[in-house]
Amino acid sequence: MWMMIDDAARARRVTATRESPWRLQGMSLGTAWISCDTICRMALDNGITPFHEEPEMRRFHDTPVIDETMVDGALAQCWALELLVHHGGINQFVGRAGYGDDDFAEFLGLDPLDEDGDRDLGRLARYAIKARYGQVMGSGMVEDGIPSALGENTSRLGRLIGANPVELKLLQFAVLMHAHGGLNRAACYIGDLTTHRLIRVLSALLREPATDIKAALAEDAILAESGILKVDRNANFNFPGKLELISNGFADRMLETAENDPVRLFRGILNHSQASSLSAGDYDHMKKGVATVRALLDEACTQRRKGVNVFLYGEPGTGKTEMARLIAGLLGVKGFEVSSEDRDGDPIAGQSRLQAWRAANAMLRNRKALLIFDEVEDVFGDGSLFEPSTAQKRKGWMNRALETNPVPTIWLSNDVSSLDPAFVRRFDLVMEVRQPTRSQRHKMAKAMVGHLASGELLERIALSEHLSPAIMQRAGDVAGRLKAHVSGNKSRAGKKGGPLRAVDLEDSLEMLLDNTLKAQGFRGLADKASDHARGIYDPAFTNADTDLARLAEGLRERPNARICLYGPPGTGKTAYGCWLAEQLDRPLHVKRASDLLGKYVGETERRMANAFREAKDEDAVLLIDEVDSFLQDRSKAHHSWEVSMVNEMLTQMERYEGVFIASTNLMDGLDPATLRRFDLKLKFGYLGPEQARKLFLKWSKTMGLRKGLESAAREVEAMAVLTPGDFAAIARRHRFQPLQDPVEVVEALRGECAMKNVRAERRFGFI
Repeated sequence: MWMMIDDAARARRVTATRESPWRLQGMSLGTAWISCDTICRMALDNGITPFHEEPEMRRFHDTPVIDETMVDGALAQCWALELLVHHGGINQFVGRAGYGDDDFAEFLGLDPLDEDGDRDLGRLARYAIKARYGQVMGSGMVEDGIPSALGENTSRLGRLIGANPVELKLLQFAVLMHAHGGLNRAACYIGDLTTHRLIRVLSALLREPATDIKAALAEDAILAESGILKVDRNANFNFPGKLELISNGFADRMLETAENDPVRLFRGILNHSQASSLSAGDYDHMKKGVATVRALLDEACTQRRKGVNVFLYGEPGTGKTEMARLIAGLLGVKGFEVSSEDRDGDPIAGQSRLQAWRAANAMLRNRKALLIFDEVEDVFGDGSLFEPSTAQKRKGWMNRALETNPVPTIWLSNDVSSLDPAFVRRFDLVMEVRQPTRSQRHKMAKAMVGHLASGELLERIALSEHLSPAIMQRAGDVAGRLKAHVSGNKSRAGKKGGPLRAVDLEDSLEMLLDNTLKAQGFRGLADKASDHARGIYDPAFTNADTDLARLAEGLRERPNARICLYGPPGTGKTAYGCWLAEQLDRPLHVKRASDLLGKYVGETERRMANAFREAKDEDAVLLIDEVDSFLQDRSKAHHSWEVSMVNEMLTQMERYEGVFIASTNLMDGLDPATLRRFDLKLKFGYLGPEQARKLFLKWSKTMGLRKGLESAAREVEAMAVLTPGDFAAIARRHRFQPLQDPVEVVEALRGECAMKNVRAERRFGFI
């Protein structure tokens, strides 16, 4: 009995052709059974050195060849056996007790070892594996061993990316190795590989010269450039770890079904863009920017220009992704998005996403298409203090890629600061996507939730600058489902709880929006319309050192001023700002310290700049309350960020060409340079006796009180530290704890005055 063991002779005998890459020439037999004697004769005919085999091994040779129904697995089995026999895998798979894995042995077509008697099972196993290898190598079944779906998919994909036959064979092998459990296990048995050994093993398996394999796996070859298949040269890994496919699911899709459009093979990591849920009108606040991006990308698609990249950044929810989808639709091109998570919802690593982008460029280079790469922090900002980001590890390649990519790409990020300046310079256009203006937010809120919200709620939604289109869309969807559920279940009204009432739906919508804002660290929705908005505010009840009505008339003629309102709390500073905006027929933008102060260095300055810019875009009156939080004397600063914050505020004040109002309760301690920049500084004081009297009579009548007003009014006149805010406070209290007569009103006002930490002077004193 004899077996083939000479590798050089086998290599001379077994060759491959271009027409049928996997045809094993000179070994096709006319019978479905191969005897040991046949193997012996074949060995001698081909000049293969034989070795003597024990008689007890005969039974391993008289086994059937692979069944016709198993043709798809024949090639995988052949490769698996060759990895064991000729590349050292047998040493890991076989031990003294025989096979190391019975399931794997069954895949190889090996019968269980006979453990009776005192036999060397390890030796028996080795003989059985080599005999089985000889049988499979002599079978004609492996000549068409590539699954039909894999063959068609690699053929179409090869034409699309321009791959040669050697590259296609490498891809087919890699797909089968990653998808076929038996072949994958055999590949792991040969141990860790250097890149040099990997090339030698592949050359032997695929019957191609090592130089061709090396060229096909080079970093500048099409397989690596496209990201579809690459060699990890950073360390020694096992076979599957050394030869990486673009994604875990790619191999399965290559084998599942033949795809007419090879792009579908990459679904899960590269998806067709959806139609945008927003329209061009929703970006009126960025009309020029959108037009510029559209024109740039239109020219790139028309002229097939390489290296065109647009970088859009902005706070989460500002509509960056929808803008990119909208632009693709306006251009009339197919949009493709590089996924950030797989079908199970798990995040995709930055390296894998970058590979997907490379593959998309290779496949779509001859199409009119637009790529969208969202959350670019996965590539440009995934580093740490001790490790560079994915892009920085490949800085030279990344720079070249941004200069030569054939498919125009829109890159999206929440923060441009995550990018190395060297990368920023490579983008043709870098643009911030800002939050919609107040008028835009009102328009979008009406379109998205107008069927569920009253006019008053829509106005409050519009006042919240952090309420992004994405949040409104989600809240509207949830509230809409609640409405549909209520409408479809009216018959359940008598059951426990009953259906929600129409008013409850608006409350639910308000709750959804309010809670989302607070969860993001912002203030909730604005409070319901204040008294000045209802027309109750009257500047006649504000004790200022300037005629406020005349000031409003002057600003109508020349609406360009920087005004500081200062005085005790409750004296009407903010209310006057609101009233003034109404008189000027301009929108009012109110910002408080909580709206502008950020927890990160530079964030406060950025929010300040955004506040002034948005007010300019809407031609609004900008009112910053508690401005003392930003304009403290720089000579007393303890940190550099305190100085930069004041500098930013002063710079923005200088540049602003509209009406800017700053209010503060603390005039002392403001930076001297700040005071010089205000055109007018208005002092708001406590109510004068006559103002206090008239305001008391007006509020009392509003609360339904009629008797005893005059005597009570005289007591109010004597209160030295009374403010309009005190009357507003007791009016709110009256809603849930009604005041019965003017005496109770006086006591309530006196209590408000007593809470103030000031030393009041009597209006009528005694010696």
